[in-house]
Amino acid sequence: MANLAYKAVSNALVDDARKTVAGRMAKRLSTLLPPAGIIDATRLRAGDPAWTLPSNGDAVFTGDWETILTAPALTRIGIITELNASGPTSSKNAAVISEAARIILETARGAVRARDLATAIVELFELDDPDAYLQRDDDVPETPSTGIDLPGERIVILHDADLLWSWLTNSERLAFAYLGEPLAVARRALPSHTDLASAMPALVEKVASIVKEHHISESSILIVQARSHDAADQTPGRNQHHGEQHA
Repeated sequence: MANLAYKAVSNALVDDARKTVAGRMAKRLSTLLPPAGIIDATRLRAGDPAWTLPSNGDAVFTGDWETILTAPALTRIGIITELNASGPTSSKNAAVISEAARIILETARGAVRARDLATAIVELFELDDPDAYLQRDDDVPETPSTGIDLPGERIVILHDADLLWSWLTNSERLAFAYLGEPLAVARRALPSHTDLASAMPALVEKVASIVKEHHISESSILIVQARSHDAADQTPGRNQHHGEQHA
């Protein structure tokens, strides 16, 4: 059984980590960039904070910031040491980050949103917080390990599965089986659930928050997903054809 619930939660945690780290970087850039000759371009983005170079004039970048990271000049950028959580940035780090921002803006040939520039720099220097991740999506194994070969591990995994299960309402327990599935699949399987369009994203956020706070493993999530399928299979009036697919 593919752990689609795990993938959905993992993606949510990655997005959350990127937003948090990028937010701190955007604040750092507000002090680093002006001395480096990079100018505030908020007026060009209708009040949305942005940065540009004098040579870009009034041009506005409308593409995807990820495409900019393929610029050959960025491969020659130096490395940075660990950034301090507060206080001034070291002169070496400031110079490297500012140069990276300059190359990104030169490549963009227009004003770039401050949040996009910050996210690009976070990605470039791999500053995302790995502790807030489960795994990157392309690292998720097709057949997850049970992770319960040792008795002590089994106890922890089952305890965490029980913990996660206890935090879910009855309707969330049924919906959990379909996290990561197309919404149409969930609707066919759970016809009595009237608001899956908003309930499913909310459930992903809730589970991601619990997983992050309690360091719940993929194996525990897989157990909860199996319980959810069992509960859904026993639900009166459930779509029988879909139920046969999971039998």
